[in-house]
Amino acid sequence: NMNISGGSDRATFYVSAGFYTENGLFKTDELQQYDSKIAYSRYNFASRLNINATKTTVIDLGIKGFIGNGNYPGTGTSDIFQEAFETYPTIYPMGLYPNGQEPFTSTGGGMNSPYGLLTNRGYVSTYNNQINSDIRVIQDLSFWVKGLSARTLFAFDASNTNRLSRVKSPAANYARSRD
Repeated sequence: NMNISGGSDRATFYVSAGFYTENGLFKTDELQQYDSKIAYSRYNFASRLNINATKTTVIDLGIKGFIGNGNYPGTGTSDIFQEAFETYPTIYPMGLYPNGQEPFTSTGGGMNSPYGLLTNRGYVSTYNNQINSDIRVIQDLSFWVKGLSARTLFAFDASNTNRLSRVKSPAANYARSRD
């Protein structure tokens, strides 16, 4: 994080910027041509400008917001964990068969490979940003009536979210029996 503030008797300012990042606990398959690991990064910013325009007029301007970017597996993490808990650990070989197909067993309901769900179902990218701004004018009217003042506030907020899903259902090699 970085913060800067300063000013004079007529105006003061404050600016802050920060960066946040985190990575998930899953590893991705080096053989895939895309990245399905969980990751999130965000840039934050905030600023405030206070101006004493006259002896009786104060103007405050504030702008803050963030820009975020996330990356996730094509299958939701709740599904991956559910399959990890429900699927026998020895039922699937690690990775793909030499022909590039994913191992899969047909058990009526289908038991998906947690590894396959994590690494072989594509990825989802999210992009989001938000900005909040306000301007406030305070006018001291004590010259007219002692203690009287007028305040006006205008605010504008904007938010945007974009989700790009590049998911797939790979070819599966159904195991019908064990050797």
